[in-house]
Amino acid sequence: MCHTDFVWIMTGNPPSCRTLHGPVEIADFFAEGMGTKFASTPCSGLYPVDFIGEGDRMVAVAKGRGELRNGVVYNNNYLFLFEVKQDKIVRMVECGDSSTVMVAVNGTHLEEGEPL
Repeated sequence: MCHTDFVWIMTGNPPSCRTLHGPVEIADFFAEGMGTKFASTPCSGLYPVDFIGEGDRMVAVAKGRGELRNGVVYNNNYLFLFEVKQDKIVRMVECGDSSTVMVAVNGTHLEEGEPL
C-alpha cells in the first residue's frame, strides 16, 4: 500500500514523535522502539471512525487503544492525513494527543512539568 518514498510524520513533542522515511525506518521504529512498549492484548489497535477524502488526499479519524507492557492503559484520538501518488500512500501525517503519549508511553507526569 505504501510507495517506496513513503514519509510518515508524527507531530508533537514527545521523544517518540519524528519523521520516518521509507519502509525500513518504519519497521525499525516498531521493532526497536514503540512496538516494544505495547503488550499484545485483545482489542488493541487503531480503529477508524470516519473518513474524509478529496482527490489524492484522505483524512481518517481514528481511536487508538491498547495496553503498555507496564500495565498502563492507552487511549488516544488521532487524525491521519494520507496523500496518494500512483495508487500508493506517499505521505502520512499523524496528529494525536501528545500529552497522552507523554503520560502513557514516556511515564511523564504532566502536573510535575515545568511552567511556561
